[in-house]
Amino acid sequence: MDFTWIGSEKLIKGTLFTLDLPGFPAWDVTMLTLWALSLALYALGVFPVITIVPALVASVAHGVLGNSQGAIGHTTQIVSVTLLAIWLAAVWGHLCQVFGWRRPHGLRQDQMELDWARQSIMATYVASALTKVYESGGNWMADTPYFGLQIAKSTGMAYYTHLVPPDNAAWLAQYFVDHPLVAQIALGAGLPLELFAFFALLNRRIALVYGLALITFHQTVTEVMNLGFLYHKQLLLVLFVNPVFWAWVAGDWVRRRFGPGSGPVRSAKSLSAAESC
Repeated sequence: MDFTWIGSEKLIKGTLFTLDLPGFPAWDVTMLTLWALSLALYALGVFPVITIVPALVASVAHGVLGNSQGAIGHTTQIVSVTLLAIWLAAVWGHLCQVFGWRRPHGLRQDQMELDWARQSIMATYVASALTKVYESGGNWMADTPYFGLQIAKSTGMAYYTHLVPPDNAAWLAQYFVDHPLVAQIALGAGLPLELFAFFALLNRRIALVYGLALITFHQTVTEVMNLGFLYHKQLLLVLFVNPVFWAWVAGDWVRRRFGPGSGPVRSAKSLSAAESC
């Protein structure tokens, strides 16, 4: 049982990529209508090779436009990577249909698209962990006490950009510098979490645990360093935690456990069948 991700609320509303062109007030409305319509058609499974493209182009264009103005950010990078993976899966699925090839693991088209999306997301975490290990020469854990300097830097940037006070981040930065062992324990846990993120692809239970762990990790970074990671948390919530699926499983368990003909064996079979979807 899969639930197709059709884009975040901001993407549907078009705030990811809005062109305010003088003298063309209808341009925004036209583009917003195009994106909303294409996402709706994609969610309905109507020729995804084409209908997912406007969202992909909008996400990439937003990142290019933002960085072309002098910024160096990757806010929407995870969205673009995920959309690209979905589009590639749609293309491969179309080729399988045309040439009569078998889809990987016998997945349906929508399942394969979401599977590739999950793989692409976890790949970004593994790549991030490997980069940390490589760039630090294998001393990333030993260098974590200096993370306090990064906290001071990021909160300072947030203040001068948005005039947002750093709150209590200053004492935390100094605390990490003064207590290196605490910094290694608190911050070092994120490295193996990222490095072995591919375990989240094994089944829904591990995906749930990993999704919650990574959301907690990102939320901690948000509180400490004023870095949002909004799209990371949204994608993890929908594609890995998937509360809708677990609500369905819970409801199905209650119905089979307490309904007519209830029994623990049938409930176990129901969950096993659901996890295979």
